[in-house]
Amino acid sequence: MREEEYSRFKSMVMAEVEEHLPRDEHYEILTSTVEKNNKSLDALMIRQKSAIMTPTIYMEDYFKEFLSGRSMTEICREISQIVQRAEIPPIQIESLIDYTKVKDKLRLHLVSKENNQRYLEQGPYRLDTMGAVVVYADMEDSIAGQYLGTRITDSLLKGYGITENQLFEDALVQTRMNQPFTFQSMGSLVEEMTGAPADALLGDAGTSMYIITNRDKLYGAAVSLYPDTFQKAREMLGEDFYVLPSSVHELLLIRRSIGHTPSELRWMVREVNREQVDPGERLSNEVFEYRGKENQLLQCKIKEREWER
Repeated sequence: MREEEYSRFKSMVMAEVEEHLPRDEHYEILTSTVEKNNKSLDALMIRQKSAIMTPTIYMEDYFKEFLSGRSMTEICREISQIVQRAEIPPIQIESLIDYTKVKDKLRLHLVSKENNQRYLEQGPYRLDTMGAVVVYADMEDSIAGQYLGTRITDSLLKGYGITENQLFEDALVQTRMNQPFTFQSMGSLVEEMTGAPADALLGDAGTSMYIITNRDKLYGAAVSLYPDTFQKAREMLGEDFYVLPSSVHELLLIRRSIGHTPSELRWMVREVNREQVDPGERLSNEVFEYRGKENQLLQCKIKEREWER
C-alpha cells in the first residue's frame, strides 16, 4: 500500500465526511486500529455523542476504490449514509456484562493460531488442532453487512464470576444449538450458485469434495469443535478424509480414496490462501486428516510422512 498517499486519504476522509453528516446531531469522528483475526485494520469510527454504540468503517477497501477512480465526495457520501441509516441493535451494555443475559449469545470462533498472538491475547483462548478457539457474544445483527459480535475479554470474564472452563463449555453448548453444522457436496454448491450442471464445471471433483460449515455460513469452521461433526461426516462419506481449512467460515473435506497426497493438498491450501482468502479470514496453511477408527483429527507432517496431533 502507498503509505503516504493512504495517510493523506484517511485525513481527507475525516475532514470531508463531516460535511455530509447532519450538523445538529453532534457526531464524533475518530480513527482506530482494530485487531481482527491475523490482521490489523484501519477503521473510521463515527459516533453520535448520545449513542451507546459506534459504527466502524474499514478504510482499506475505500482507499482501493479511490485509487481506481472513485471520487472522494462519493466515498464520503456513502460513509455518511451508512452511519445515518445504521440501525444499531438494541443491546445495552448491561446485557454484555450480565452473564445471565449474555450466556445464550455466546459463540465459539475457530481462528488462526499462526502469527496471531496479539489478537489471541485480547481474551481467553484455547489452542485446537487446526487453530485457536475464542469466544464471542453474538449480537445477531449487522451494520452494512459487517459482523457485530463482541469478543469476550479477560475483564468481562472476571466480571462474570465464572471459570474459563465454564465459559467455553457454555459457549460450545450455545454454538452447537444455534449454529448446527451443514454438509454439502461441492457439486451441489456450484449448481446452487450458478444454476449450471456441476459435472461440466467440476467433473469428479463435484462428488469427491465436500463443504462443512454452519447454517449461517459465518465462522462455520467452528463446527469442527462439535464432538460428533467429523464422525457424522465420515458416516456420510463412508471413508476417512482430508480436511482443508479453506477459511474461518468453512472447511473442505476430500475423500482419501481420490489419491491426492498431503503435499499436493497443502500446496493447494497455501495457493488459495495467498491468492483468494483475505488475511483476516485465513485459518491455517496446513492439511489435516480425520481417521474414523481412532476418531482423531491429525495434522499431516509432509516432510517426515508422519502424523502429529
